[in-house]
Amino acid sequence: MADEILKRDQNFVTVLGAITDDASQEIRMVRVDPVTNRILASTTGSGTGSVTDVSVVSANGFAGSVATSTTTPAITLTTSITGILKGNGTAISAVTIGSGLSFDGTTLSATGGGSGTVTSVSVTTANGVSGSVATATTTPAITLTLGAITPTSVNGLTITANGTNTLNISAGKTVVHTAGTTFAGTDGKTLTISNSITLAGTDGTVMTFPSTSATIARTDAANTFTGVQTFSTPIAATSVATMTATVGGGVPTPPNNTTTFLRGDGTFATPPSGSSSSAKTIFPLPNGLWTDPSQSDAIIAKGMATNTIMFVGQVVVPFGITANKITIRGMGNTNTAGTVDLTLYAEDGQSQIFSVTSGTIDAGGQYSTSLSAVSIPAGVYYLGVNTNGTADISLGFFATNEPDGGSTGVNNMAVVSSEPTTMGQYTITASTPPATITLSSITYTDVATLFTRLDN
Repeated sequence: MADEILKRDQNFVTVLGAITDDASQEIRMVRVDPVTNRILASTTGSGTGSVTDVSVVSANGFAGSVATSTTTPAITLTTSITGILKGNGTAISAVTIGSGLSFDGTTLSATGGGSGTVTSVSVTTANGVSGSVATATTTPAITLTLGAITPTSVNGLTITANGTNTLNISAGKTVVHTAGTTFAGTDGKTLTISNSITLAGTDGTVMTFPSTSATIARTDAANTFTGVQTFSTPIAATSVATMTATVGGGVPTPPNNTTTFLRGDGTFATPPSGSSSSAKTIFPLPNGLWTDPSQSDAIIAKGMATNTIMFVGQVVVPFGITANKITIRGMGNTNTAGTVDLTLYAEDGQSQIFSVTSGTIDAGGQYSTSLSAVSIPAGVYYLGVNTNGTADISLGFFATNEPDGGSTGVNNMAVVSSEPTTMGQYTITASTPPATITLSSITYTDVATLFTRLDN
């Protein structure tokens, strides 16, 4: 291509020109952008940035240098870290060499060994531990054998041995002890525990168990004992069943006298006197009092309408009898039908022989009431009768009084100073015969002894 002819402007000024950078060195006009009026230059492969110089900043363990940093930068990276490197994703740093290791810049080695030279390894038998060593002078392989070891402490547990001792714990079993306790015993003895148990007591106490296998009685509930139990001191109990005709138990409260004794039915009574034969039928008769001569009949009607008054009379049973029935006589003058209580007391009044309630009495005639085979020895008793509820009836009573009809004063032999009154009336709780009667509280009245019959 030939040289370009340089143009001139309207003022005849020649435009800027240049020569080519080759051997021909041809003349060319310098051209500008028609819009910006800037010189147009074409550079193949160049970017759009404006980097003029390149350098390396030292950070995160790295440093470096740059050759021809303003034209064709050549970067060389270096590090300021000496030793073995570790990275954390952002920076690098040196690994710390711990105890027992060393690093010489090339090799990581174990250190801490002694300065001596081992020529042979062996195991000394001591404290129950022995062993053997294979290849003792080159690469020792030690095998240990445990015998009767004698440690003084295992995992914080202090062990004190006195002679030859054995602790045997089966596989899979655990012994737990959380308090300081001393166990003592006799050789050859075994403690076997099959269930969970808590032992509580007072320091210094000793418990002696039976010489044969047995079940220990409890104190908070009833117990059944086999065999005869012997107690060296009196038994103190807050509640003991009282003996009755059908229940075994403790002795009832005694009457504090020397004339009555405990019977098989749990009651106290005067022992029989005289003949010991057992009668089939007995009419208990008034003791020592005769028929009132003013009365035409030996048995007369007596009205009973107050349930707080019990009529009592001393009677004699001449022979022993096991009574199954008692019979009384209604006299027909009945205003309100009802029942009566029939009670036989010991001679001192401090125990009941029996107490039963009759059937309803609503007219004259015989009225029988069953007894539970009551044993009545021959003797002297008090027979009492009282009405129940609103009963207003008449019963047959012995017409008893003195031969001359006296009821008071010296002629009244039923009442003697400082001696029991033999017949009269006794105040009671409504319709309730008392368990005992006080003889001195009997108020004399004639015709107070009920006419009865006892049958076996």
